[in-house]
Amino acid sequence: MLNNNILIIDDEPIIIESMRKDLEKEGFNILSAKNGKEGLEIFEKESPILIILDIRMPVMDGIEFLEHVKPKPSDPYSLIVLTGHGDNEDTQKCFSLGISSFLNKPYNVHVLRGMVKHSIELKQTQSKSEYLASFPKLNTNPIIEVNAGGAITFYNNAVTETLKTLGFSNKNIDLFLPKNMNDILNALKHKKDKQLNHEVKISNRIFLENIHLVPQFNVVRIYTRDITEHKHAEEKIRKLFTAVEQSPSVVVITDTKGDIEYVNPKFTELTEYRAEEIIGKNSRILKSGELSSEVYKQLWNKITSGAEWQCEFHNRKKSGELYWELASISAIRDSKGNITHFIKVAEDITKRKMAEAELTKARDELLHSEKLSAIGKLSASIAHEFNNPICGIKNVLDTIKERYVCENIDEEEEELVKIAINECDRISNLINNLKDFYRPSSAISSMVNIHEIIDEIALLSKKKLHERKVLLEKHYDADIPLIKVVPDQIEQVILNLIQNAEESIPEKGGRIVITTEHDNTNVIIHISDTGCGIPQQYIGSIFEPFFSTKPEVKGTGLGLSVCHGIIKNHGGDLKAESREGNGTTFSVTIPVEG
Repeated sequence: MLNNNILIIDDEPIIIESMRKDLEKEGFNILSAKNGKEGLEIFEKESPILIILDIRMPVMDGIEFLEHVKPKPSDPYSLIVLTGHGDNEDTQKCFSLGISSFLNKPYNVHVLRGMVKHSIELKQTQSKSEYLASFPKLNTNPIIEVNAGGAITFYNNAVTETLKTLGFSNKNIDLFLPKNMNDILNALKHKKDKQLNHEVKISNRIFLENIHLVPQFNVVRIYTRDITEHKHAEEKIRKLFTAVEQSPSVVVITDTKGDIEYVNPKFTELTEYRAEEIIGKNSRILKSGELSSEVYKQLWNKITSGAEWQCEFHNRKKSGELYWELASISAIRDSKGNITHFIKVAEDITKRKMAEAELTKARDELLHSEKLSAIGKLSASIAHEFNNPICGIKNVLDTIKERYVCENIDEEEEELVKIAINECDRISNLINNLKDFYRPSSAISSMVNIHEIIDEIALLSKKKLHERKVLLEKHYDADIPLIKVVPDQIEQVILNLIQNAEESIPEKGGRIVITTEHDNTNVIIHISDTGCGIPQQYIGSIFEPFFSTKPEVKGTGLGLSVCHGIIKNHGGDLKAESREGNGTTFSVTIPVEG
């Protein structure tokens, strides 16, 4: 690389200092020596771009210095010889050594500056030209030059080596020429200075050719580069990209912060977000809020460690609708093994999850129905066997009670008889409830007004509700349609739910509210109370036979099971919502058409 060092070799200090003063102003770094020997040592060490050399000096004069250096035109430095003797023998000797630049003493400072600048610029131009001239020869990529007549006037060694590797010789050099070479040469004739790109395939290799039209030299230069691996990689990427774009799975790529950089069309189809809407947003935008922060923390710790995470996510679409996906999230690494991105590949499993929920619901309903059926069959067989002896026992106890009254028997014994009679009544009520599972119904469906059924039951319950300080409110839908049901069964359901509501209300009193509404296909009855409520851990079990939250003496746990079975047989649904201490709401849904 060229520097700005100038070496002055002269035995007169005043000459050196004068030149130093003038040339340092021009930005040059001045080195100096008082004879040729010292100058030779500095020359070999510092490699100056210019040497200003006096001829007459002690120890080693300028001629001897030149004979040691043996300057050539291709050297990366220039030489100016100082002479105070005109055209003498020494000057002739310098000419013979190839030196043509002379500065006569005493010199003019402007002449000195001009000669220095000219010599340096000439050498720099020469060095650049030599570099450019050697460049095509040294280039490892094939370079070819074609003249206006179509003849190949130059090609470098890389052309020969490439052809040899492919099993060809220099006779096949025209393989590198583009098929439209005539059009290119025609453009050259019209002095069009431009560049073209062209791909050519030779054997199993693909080359990209950068074609330069150079009108000033009347040639076409073809710079060739082997892009086979690049093309194969490009094709591989194209196939991979096509596979991802057409994949039936959702594909999302994020940076290491979770910001989305790519989504495939399946993502857009599933989530309703267009790519331009979602790219740049954080992936948390899809969260439904159902998974705990602890799960997401575990997920993040695992994928940032390089491990894969698989999980079912309940995410939210742009519209707010929820969907299920089974996702696999893993890290993408660079060539050094550093994690640069994360990729999620997910399958939409919403339909599967809905089917599973329906299957679970159907299985639970079937199990519940089978339980009711089994209890019904059992109750039918035991009701008769139990009623007769219980009736006999109760009659005996009633007779004993009457005798105690007539004969004025001990009061403690009389109280024990009363307790026994009450227990017989409780057993009788249990048997009657059991018979509800198997009690014959009219089983005849008819179109009824649900308000009329509610009014009838309310009238029957009026006295007891009044005694218990329970206010019954009714809020009816004015446009409620008739529904097709088995009336006595629906009456049983309404009666049971009102009784349950009344029993849940404390002694100080409360309120029961019955509300009706309808949609296109169903009538819905809501029965709410201000009672004690149901603990959350029991909500899932209240429709099970024999399950009850009431004290043992008050409930058998069969009423809600019977109601649930009746409503399910009508194609409807019975649900409960409750918070302990804040009352309960039962919602009965009955199809209009039955």
